[in-house]
Amino acid sequence: MNNLNSTTPFTSRTPSPLPQQTDFSSQFPILTAYHSAADPLTYLSTTLSANGDAFVSELTSFLNHAAQTEGNCHSLRSQQQDSALELDSTRTVVSDLQAQLRTATTERENLQGQLRARQDELISALRHTPTRTRSAEHRDPSPFSGEEPAKLPTFLSGLALKLRTNDDWYPTSQARMAYVYSRLEGKAAGQLKHGIKDDGTITFASVEDMLQILRQAYGDIDPVSTAQQNVLTARQGTQQTDLFLAEWQESALTSSLSDDTLIALLRVSLHVKILQRLSFTPRGSQPTTAASFLAWIRQVDADLRVAEPQYWRSKAPAPQSAIFQSSPAPTFGTDAMDISATATSVTWTATDVKNKRRPKNQAERDARKAYNSAHNLCQWCCEASHTSTACPTAPWNKQGKA
Repeated sequence: MNNLNSTTPFTSRTPSPLPQQTDFSSQFPILTAYHSAADPLTYLSTTLSANGDAFVSELTSFLNHAAQTEGNCHSLRSQQQDSALELDSTRTVVSDLQAQLRTATTERENLQGQLRARQDELISALRHTPTRTRSAEHRDPSPFSGEEPAKLPTFLSGLALKLRTNDDWYPTSQARMAYVYSRLEGKAAGQLKHGIKDDGTITFASVEDMLQILRQAYGDIDPVSTAQQNVLTARQGTQQTDLFLAEWQESALTSSLSDDTLIALLRVSLHVKILQRLSFTPRGSQPTTAASFLAWIRQVDADLRVAEPQYWRSKAPAPQSAIFQSSPAPTFGTDAMDISATATSVTWTATDVKNKRRPKNQAERDARKAYNSAHNLCQWCCEASHTSTACPTAPWNKQGKA
């Protein structure tokens, strides 16, 4: 917007004061009488004769007054010319100010138009902006009292899900720690009581610090060994397959065992009808990672349930190997696949395979089956070149050829 003060202002000059009007009759009585006389010449002659000096003095004063009046006239003409110039300058200034005012008015109208357009955009954006809503409430984990330490993992998992799903409910570290403490009771709450001030302030550095205290008080001292023991001793029996696999996988994830070892241990723990289905697939075509092997088992379970929805309830004989009756803290030697190394009463080793020893009882049969499964050997002849379904010496294959 133009500056309304940009035009150089004009300067006005104060005019000289006008002379006061003169009372000629009192100032110049002789000349006044001469001017009004009926016979001016006779009056002039008489006056000069009677009072000539006064007449000359008055005439001189009059001439001086006339000269002064003429000077005043010149001064007034000069003032009139200056006033005319100042008036022209004033008109120019007024014209410039009017132009600036018109420009400022136009700019103001433009700015008002832009402001209205921006307001319309903001209103439209607000109308089309979805209102942010609070996340849907996730269920709270059951309170943990410490009376049943085995429930700690479930409590911690539920707590993690709650804090992650409803993260916007607890925006600060204090809010998150306050929620954790609110889900504790009894002795478990007492474990963390020292970190709660009277005004409600929590002095722990983070939620993890609080959970670490709970793990130390109620958690498994050696979770890896416990998980290994669970994997070693797990047996499906007549348990529903999907439930058994969920429990088994939870232990497998913590066990730190290799995929080959986990697959071998899972084989000997499954229901016999699943094992029968697995035997239809050559060993070389079977999954080699624990995750893919579990997925395969779940698919086999689904296929079996189509024909027999509750096949797992059947009490067909399943492996009950004594080799898994090991000590509470099993260890693995240089050959992690030699599962029979954990045995305390019945074992099956590479020497037994080399000597083609035949099992004499169910425990030895289970130990032999476990060893062969772990080392990808045929369950009939113990050779590595094929599976039992393709074994040339197996009687069931000979009968098929006959």
